Amino acid sequence: GTIDIEVAYGTDVTDLIATFTTSPDITSIEISSVAQVSGTTPNDFTDPVTYVVTAEDGTTTKNWEVTVTVAPSSAKAITAFDFVALEPTVVGAINETEKTIALTVPFGTAVTALVPTITITGASVAPASGAAQDFTSPVDYTVTAEDASTQVYTVTVTVAPSSAKAITAFDFVALEPTVVGAINETAKTIALTVPFGTAVTALVPTITITGASVAPASGAAQNFTSPVEYTVTAEDASTQVYTVTVTVAPSTAPTVISTSPETDAT
Repeated sequence: GTIDIEVAYGTDVTDLIATFTTSPDITSIEISSVAQVSGTTPNDFTDPVTYVVTAEDGTTTKNWEVTVTVAPSSAKAITAFDFVALEPTVVGAINETEKTIALTVPFGTAVTALVPTITITGASVAPASGAAQDFTSPVDYTVTAEDASTQVYTVTVTVAPSSAKAITAFDFVALEPTVVGAINETAKTIALTVPFGTAVTALVPTITITGASVAPASGAAQNFTSPVEYTVTAEDASTQVYTVTVTVAPSTAPTVISTSPETDAT
């Protein structure tokens, strides 16, 4: 006869103790000549085990082959989801309750063909680890367990906002000719020299930036009698201040010296 038993996933089958019931006319039960006691004798069930049952007459026997199978795992979690090709590696934040994974990649990263490295507890995941994916929109990953049950995780990739916050041009285009600012990026200063006679109390700058905004704004008249500070705000909300100084050029008109003739005293 045969007996098939399935035990829970993770069960150690090398030292199992069987509980069994026999009819009253049984003399003995043995495995490899070792007497078996229900609920007491341990055995290794890694491979099928044969119980030899001897009847009351002492000669009649019957073999029972017992096969123990460990149930397949129902585990189906994503335990790591990273972009190791990026520098530095971008590590996914896994929300096991919501079954979501969020990653933020550096500004400027192309998300149309990112390659994730995925670690799972299940048998397989689709799309597969190492397969390039377009993460322009959220992507669903399905983990299949050994027992064929499945779990879906939704992966969302966000591109970090830019930290750029530079003034790349600061000019007075209304003047003739246009006055172009000299930008010292190290010192964060901008110097402009306007023609002699220019009124500096309401000059209108045209400003080019790499950030999200600048204040005061480009095109807004300012009084440059004293240095004016301009604050550039980046997409990531960080800021950078530039100090703008306007100098009026000295006059280039020739100096006229008047003289009067000497008077003869005699």
